[in-house]
Amino acid sequence: MHHLLNLCFGYHIYMVGFEYKTKLTLGQSYLSGITDLKIGPNGILYAGSEHTDGVTTWSLGEGTVAQHVASLEFAPWVGSRGLSDIEVTTIKEQTVLVPSGRYDDKMAYHRLDGSGLFESTKILSAPTQIVGHINESIFLKFGAKTYFLASQQGVTGFKTFQVRDDLTMKYKRHVTDNTKARIDDIDDIDDMTAASLAGRQFVFMTSAAEDGVTAFWVQRWGNVKERGSASPETGLYIDKPVALATATLDGKLYVIVAAAGSGSLSTLQVGAWGQLTPVDHVLDSLETRFDGVTALSVVTLNDRAFVIAGGADDGISLFELSADGKLHHMSSIADQHGTTLNNISAITATVVGSEIQVFVSSSAEQGITQFTLDLNNLGTQITGTRNKDILRGTDQDDLLVGYAGHDHLFGGRGDDRLIDGKGVDRLTGGEGADTFVFKKDRRLDRIEDFEISVDKIDLSDFKGLHSIDQITFAKRDYGVLLKYADDRLAVEAADGRLLVSDFSADDFIFA
Repeated sequence: MHHLLNLCFGYHIYMVGFEYKTKLTLGQSYLSGITDLKIGPNGILYAGSEHTDGVTTWSLGEGTVAQHVASLEFAPWVGSRGLSDIEVTTIKEQTVLVPSGRYDDKMAYHRLDGSGLFESTKILSAPTQIVGHINESIFLKFGAKTYFLASQQGVTGFKTFQVRDDLTMKYKRHVTDNTKARIDDIDDIDDMTAASLAGRQFVFMTSAAEDGVTAFWVQRWGNVKERGSASPETGLYIDKPVALATATLDGKLYVIVAAAGSGSLSTLQVGAWGQLTPVDHVLDSLETRFDGVTALSVVTLNDRAFVIAGGADDGISLFELSADGKLHHMSSIADQHGTTLNNISAITATVVGSEIQVFVSSSAEQGITQFTLDLNNLGTQITGTRNKDILRGTDQDDLLVGYAGHDHLFGGRGDDRLIDGKGVDRLTGGEGADTFVFKKDRRLDRIEDFEISVDKIDLSDFKGLHSIDQITFAKRDYGVLLKYADDRLAVEAADGRLLVSDFSADDFIFA
């Protein structure tokens, strides 16, 4: 039996929610102590366990639950003692998996076939100080060339290697910490992720010990250069960052940072040369479930990016990342009987056919919970320019993002999210339950068809605004004028009848 789980705590839910599918289980505690979940080639789910120091593989299919394919059990040659991370890539048309065993003095490549079955193992013959005790790792591809970056337990910085077609590796360099890079080793590098922008390949790393994120430019020949960093000193106010993810929207690259100590999700925009600029910062609240966040995943479909996060708060939260780098809360669910959302250890998500499948594991419970995201009416994201734009949505649930001009946004028939830009903007939701999002820009913006108790006004960008009592309301011929500090918002009703007394706290979303 499938259940739609949308515990929203009075928060406005728009479009997408979690649908519970199943709890994946195996005998002999194979799915206890899960430390990493990854989606590899051919849509295979990989689950790594520090409890068993083993890896299981699962096949995925649209409209079905994941099916167990194979298990890699611990042995002295597996390289997985103290398993903390798994990485999967394709080298010369061969799928290979490398476990990061932080307490293992070996490193091994495990070859798999297209269905997720383990075929053979190649142990690297190199000194332990070079390839042993791997904590976090990542593969990078440059055409036919493959590079491998790895941090080691108890060693500052990270090492870089070139991977040959026969799976031997050429050691290239040990990149150490400096006054700019935030990769000091007290508790080692906590996470790595990679993305490209403007033809350049970047790797982003975070260290909970230094409360920061660093961007490295990896060049075609494997050379690595530190290009940018973000920390509390530069406006990224986080404590103990532990997980990273990336998303590209409308040509802009963003890094999403999950910080356990501050219970926060932050976004950084990446410049063409790797500069990191803070854009958004969201704290856990009564409406969300990511306090003590330890796991993070991003999945993109139809130019829409969805962020799933969870940690010590016994649940997960779903956000949408818009093209302006802002995070918008969509739904949250709490742990229940039959789910594994207690002290979350890993999250991954992927597109399977026309649906998004989400997998979540716990450090306190056995198994992996499988969800899908309800995308039955998912529309597109339409973004403005520096000009005076008219943005028109579809009959589905769209995301419209104004930019620098004086824009007019038309949502259409779906449950749309319309985001005000920097100009004097007009927003028309159309039919459906729409969310009008406004930024602090000292402009007079306008909603042309607000429906009381149906639509929402999102003022979460206004820091310090937490209550309807802080807003000044004034009756006007067209409807009602809202004022807070230096910003004004004209609100009209679709039927032309709107009174100050019609508004309640339920019509708003605050920070």
